Amino acid sequence: MLEIKDLKIAYPTELSSPSWAIDGVSFRIGQGETLGLVGESGCGKSTIGKAILRLLPNHTHVEGEITFEGRSLLSFSSKQLEKFRGEAVGLVFQDPMTRLDPLMTIGDHCVETLQAHRTDLT
Repeated sequence: MLEIKDLKIAYPTELSSPSWAIDGVSFRIGQGETLGLVGESGCGKSTIGKAILRLLPNHTHVEGEITFEGRSLLSFSSKQLEKFRGEAVGLVFQDPMTRLDPLMTIGDHCVETLQAHRTDLT
């Protein structure tokens, strides 16, 4: 379902050549499989997740392949990305205090997310 081949990521810098934060990562996750990325703080786990969801900062240099069901995520249009993010994958951020509104229930957060991606829901 999801395949990463020789992924390289460099954040924007003023250097002429990229300094790779991620350098040559490859893995494949088939249907029904689970993969855990484990490593020390700052090793690139979140960067890989953000690359899959195309949530990296503008001007980030990305090389390699990221495919989902045989289609390149790096070439998805905005509309395709919205559908992919709303229906195929989800992301749970590491620090819930910066992502969750303490005045809303978890249920309300879930409903808000569903309605953002499926405007036909009430």
